[in-house]
Amino acid sequence: MGIKEQNKKSTKSKRTTKHQLFLHNDNIHSFEEIIEALQKITKHEAIQAEQCALIAHFKETCSIKKGMKEELIALQTEFTGLGIKTSINKN
Repeated sequence: MGIKEQNKKSTKSKRTTKHQLFLHNDNIHSFEEIIEALQKITKHEAIQAEQCALIAHFKETCSIKKGMKEELIALQTEFTGLGIKTSINKN
């Protein structure tokens, strides 16, 4: 493999690197508030939002979305605006 091919492969992998957005249990917001936020912000179906809320409650965190970092930052900003704690980790 030549240098050009290695650089091309390296650039491609950087663009497709996925990150995860995690919801954190905060013991402040109600399940209903979290479920509504998940449905509004991440477009989760009701059952998926409920499951994520329960997982975060019992396990302290739950992965709620995978994607490019820039996309997840925008979602994280919306959650922060509602006072809901989230974090982004590299996959």
